[in-house]
Amino acid sequence: MTQPGSRRSCYDRAMSELCPVRVERVRRGWSQQQLGKRSGLTQQQIALLEQGKVTDPKLTTIVALCKALGMSMVGFIHAWLKWRELLETVSPQAVAHKLLAESKK
Repeated sequence: MTQPGSRRSCYDRAMSELCPVRVERVRRGWSQQQLGKRSGLTQQQIALLEQGKVTDPKLTTIVALCKALGMSMVGFIHAWLKWRELLETVSPQAVAHKLLAESKK
């Protein structure tokens, strides 16, 4: 049986997986700590970004991440805005239902 709140945590994990910061970091095989060191941010700042708890990062944060990840600012901002839009339009219930259906295969 599903524990209370577990659908929300599945949703949070699923959406965190799609965060452009996380996608680019994982693609390079870096930990949050490694990205933090390369960008001048803390591991906690990276985690908050990836969890979607920071909705509007400061320009200095975006510049630091772009330099560390070798991304253009336009590319980063485009990916970030698409991810934020996804967070606002996809319901936790829809994600949980999809994950549950896939786990039963």
